Amino acid sequence: MTLLTEIQAHGKTLVLECLIAGRRVTPLSAAVDLGYDIGSGGANVVLAEIPSWINFNQEIEVRAGWNGYSIPIFKGLVEDDGRRHFPLDNEVKGAGYLKRAHYQYPNDVTYNSQTDTAIVDDLLSKAGI
Repeated sequence: MTLLTEIQAHGKTLVLECLIAGRRVTPLSAAVDLGYDIGSGGANVVLAEIPSWINFNQEIEVRAGWNGYSIPIFKGLVEDDGRRHFPLDNEVKGAGYLKRAHYQYPNDVTYNSQTDTAIVDDLLSKAGI
């Protein structure tokens, strides 16, 4: 089947995929906040069960699309794996990369005669962003 016939097809099958630490997991649902009104975006991915290998700060990517084609709609880090709330909550929470700045604080830093942009760039790089 060509791409043209895929586009012209009347019915579309939705695709929702999730990769955590490069490993594919099968989500039941996902909600993504792009972070327009907050400092960093986030994603809540509901799974049938939480794999034991998921850990804090691992890479997470949520993809969505149809008919077998998908694109990334969120990339970030695992912030909470939801294991503490079993069986009520099998939800993995992801945070955008900017959230790293909340966890890592640079040691004493002094700046002299630098622009605001240079200072912010330096602080973000020290935080691992």
